Amino acid sequence: MNKNKKIILIHIYIICLLFVLPFSAYATFEYYQMAVSTGMANIAYAENPSGLTSEVASSSQSSSKASGAISSLSLKMDYELYDRSRKSHRFLAIVPLMSTGTDSYFSGEWGMNFYFLSPSSKGIYKDVTNTLKILPKWRYYWGFITGAGYLVYKTKSAKKNDIIFEIGLNAGTSYSVNATWGINCEVGVVKGTGIMTSTTNMRGFIGGTYYFE
Repeated sequence: MNKNKKIILIHIYIICLLFVLPFSAYATFEYYQMAVSTGMANIAYAENPSGLTSEVASSSQSSSKASGAISSLSLKMDYELYDRSRKSHRFLAIVPLMSTGTDSYFSGEWGMNFYFLSPSSKGIYKDVTNTLKILPKWRYYWGFITGAGYLVYKTKSAKKNDIIFEIGLNAGTSYSVNATWGINCEVGVVKGTGIMTSTTNMRGFIGGTYYFE
């Protein structure tokens, strides 16, 4: 019975610390994370009317509006900086590993993640007499991203490319295997607008994460 009472008191003490420490102490969440993931990026594109060029041939026929889709097995490299208990900044690059035909898609992006149901990363709460280390097992987040993409696609008449301004939303979860390594799964939808094309990018990735300070 005494042992059970001690366990209950310890749990009550930890809960009290979680509520009291944010107001009476300071917390350190200045950790960094590198994630390397693979997954599918499905990019649907359509040429903008303003970006079409007329191809004057002997038959006096003009070019038609091209559209299509690229399914690409891609590699995502993601660097994430945790500067708050519920928020992070991220910088990521996506490159194709395998894609359909000669079409390909590259992307470089910046974004922010907002965590819920758990802290954004492992952290340390400190006051004058206490130190409490937190390592969330599961982390859940949503966020936004913006950046630039480079699209290469082929029409019936020519091979073309376009630089695209992108903005989108993402959501995901991470599982901490230990204090250093973890597993991340993420999905996202990104809209893009370029000089030549407009795009819709639906993607999903799974991979490993590594914490470092």
